[in-house]
Parts: sequence; structure tokens; C-alpha cells
Amino acid sequence: MAPRSNRRRGRDGHCGRDDRGRDRRDDRREARRSRSSRRRDRRRSPTTEPRKRRRRSPETEYSSSSGSASSSGSGAKKKSADSDKDEIVHFSWSKGQKMGDKKEYSRYQVQKLLGDGTFGRVLLCHDSKQDQEVAVKVIRDVRRYAENAKIEADILRDIKKADPHGKRTRSAIMFDTFLFNAHFCLVFEVCGCSLYDFLKENNFRGFWMQDIQHFAEQSLDALGFLHSRLQMTHTDLKPENILLAANAPPRRSDFPREAAWQEKNKNSKNGHTYFRPVSSDIKLIDFGNATYEDEHHSSIINTRQYRGPEVILSMGWNELSDVWSMGLEGSRSRSLLPTPHIVMIHAERCGISLKRIHNDTHHYYVAHPT
Repeated sequence: MAPRSNRRRGRDGHCGRDDRGRDRRDDRREARRSRSSRRRDRRRSPTTEPRKRRRRSPETEYSSSSGSASSSGSGAKKKSADSDKDEIVHFSWSKGQKMGDKKEYSRYQVQKLLGDGTFGRVLLCHDSKQDQEVAVKVIRDVRRYAENAKIEADILRDIKKADPHGKRTRSAIMFDTFLFNAHFCLVFEVCGCSLYDFLKENNFRGFWMQDIQHFAEQSLDALGFLHSRLQMTHTDLKPENILLAANAPPRRSDFPREAAWQEKNKNSKNGHTYFRPVSSDIKLIDFGNATYEDEHHSSIINTRQYRGPEVILSMGWNELSDVWSMGLEGSRSRSLLPTPHIVMIHAERCGISLKRIHNDTHHYYVAHPT
């Protein structure tokens, strides 16, 4: 009689029943793997392979919202083989669509699209509860964007507590926040277009001097209140983040500096109609990167074009970086603010002596110790 231990030897033993059972199980397992592999191969293609996630650099945190690429729906994805940027896919909407939180699911009725940006899109909606038009900012379903929007909502609540009607801070009033289909939404009062968009429509011919003076007065008053009362630095001031308060159509007007502008821009189209805002009242927006005095100060702030020298040189920054940004707005928007004067004022307040060097096309500032 064979020893008991030889009855269950595995594949190399003499017990065929156990070997055949193991072989059948192995064959079935191998067949399943083969089918799964074929299905993966059929699904996988260059256009459907999962896109590698990239860690967003600090610079992209302050990218221009109005200049970003955008799509009009969930199916309209822009794809490029050599692009390393995130695909911007916004919330898909339709006219008459109802929005709201769980308690008031149909409170806001969508009327039209107001604009798209990197973080989300803004929809004009009718608030059935308050019977008024509102601007609903729908954040993209991206975790870091939603977290940044929630921080902005907290900051706007602090601003509203200190300035309920937004007269001192010139900030756009936030009425409400809610979550809709995994999209975080912020509800604002309806404002006009940004100063940059208005300049663009006017072929960058600048504003009337009276309007420029009023823009500057309101902006500096708002910064004074934010800096002194709330100890807050906006950190991302630029023409794209300053809106006209009135949502009314602009009026046709003559441009006082038309002859000088035409001489300087000979290649530009002639006969372009010039418009002037109905009102020069403004609103500041995009407080998502605002920083309190006692909070951690990130090493990189501002959109690249409006970054102060102390930020570029990693020398540490404070609320005066907003003043620098206000000055540099003039260089992009052409005649929005007197850039050289603001630069000199900022340098003086920082204890920096600047020597101005200029040629036919550029101005340079060289720092000297005081």
C-alpha cells in the first residue's frame, strides 16, 4: 500500500485526480485573464488613455481668467497632443434649467451665459425667491478649484460683515452658496463686464480721463479699507478682476485722444466705434487668493504681468504689492492708470530709491539703496 503522503502530491505526483482539478482551475483562470486583456486592448487608444495629472504650479494659480480657453459643454473638450495644460470642461447648462441646493432645488432658473474662466463659468439666473436677477458662478468639478472657491466664499463673508453693502471695499456682493450636481456655486449681484474686456471691445483705446480718475479713486479707497480695516491683501489685482458696476449697454462717444492714438497705432483699423461706460462705478472680484496679515504668505502671488519686484526677488511682501499691481494695470490696459507715478510712489513707501532710464519704447527702473 502506497504511503498516505503520496496521495496528494500536486502536479508532479502520481495522483491524477487532484492534478486534473488544478489544471482545470488554472485553465479557467488563464482564460479570464486573456479575455480581460483583450477587452483592455480594445478600449485603449491614443485618444482615450487616461491623461496624466500634472501638479499645478503657483504661477497657474494666478492665470488670467478672461484669457483662458473654455468649452461650451461637457462634450466639447479641446485636446492637443503638445499641450500640458488641464482640459477645461465646464458645467453643461441649458436655458430654463433649474438650479439650487437640496432644500430649494429649483430656486435659480438659468437665462444665459455671462462668461467663462479657468475656475468656472458665470450664468445669469433668475432668483425666484427674491425675484431678481443674479450671477451664479459655477465652479468646475475639480477638487482644488472647489476648495479655492470655498475659501473665497469665507473671505467674502468676512468682507460683507465689515462692509454689508460693499460701498467701502467696492466688492461684488455675494448672496448665497450652494452645491449643485457636485459643482460648488456662488451667487453674486449682477455686474457689468471687466475693464479689460471693455478696453478690448474699444480696440484698446483707453478710457476718458474723468473715468480713469474715478476708477483710481475707488480702487485706492477700497485697498485702503481692505489693508487697514481687514488687514487683507487682495494679491491678484488686474483689469480682468475689476468690473463695471452697471450692467447697462455702453453709449457711443468720441475718443478725446483719437488723433494721438491713430498716430501711434497706424496699423489698427479705422472707423471702429468708440464706446464709453454708462457709469464709472466699479466692483472688485476674485478674492480667492486674498491673504490676511497674520496668515502664511505664499512666495508667489499675482498674475505674472502684475508681480512686484519684492515678490520676484523673494524678499517678502505685504499689502503694498496691491499698489504695485494697480500701477502695472496701466501698462496692459493702456491709459488705465499713470503707471510711472504709481511705481515711484510704491518704491518710496518701500524705502527704495529708483532711477528711471528710458528709451524710445521702454521704461526701466534701477534700484539704489537709500
